[in-house]
Amino acid sequence: EYDRMQKKAEKGAAVFLTQPIFDDKGALALQEVRERFGVKVIAGIMPVVSYKNAVFLNNEVPGIEIPECIVERFSPAMSKEEGENAGAEIALEIAAKIRPYVDGFYMIIPFSRTELVLGILKTLKDKGVIGQEGELK
Repeated sequence: EYDRMQKKAEKGAAVFLTQPIFDDKGALALQEVRERFGVKVIAGIMPVVSYKNAVFLNNEVPGIEIPECIVERFSPAMSKEEGENAGAEIALEIAAKIRPYVDGFYMIIPFSRTELVLGILKTLKDKGVIGQEGELK
């Protein structure tokens, strides 16, 4: 991946978008990419909304690795609302953790649940992670 990124940066790529970030390994890689290539990094944030969703993403979607500690925060018995709340909480934790290493976020909306993502963005704004217009602080 680094070799491919280097080739792209050498050919003029100035911004890279990540797969959804779910763990510390991903956060540390973001820091290394910015420092090593001198490019902007826009990190993917994707709220997981249920146990079934977490397991499916982990097992069936190439490039997405959800740590067991996140999968375990969901239960097959959770209601839709409980799953969304857990997913929003995890997404907020990840955004706060990776904020120092990225130049921006893009949100991946699960199952057309725009209200869930709007709530996450509002909380990020209320906590001062992003500004009024969505810029990072």
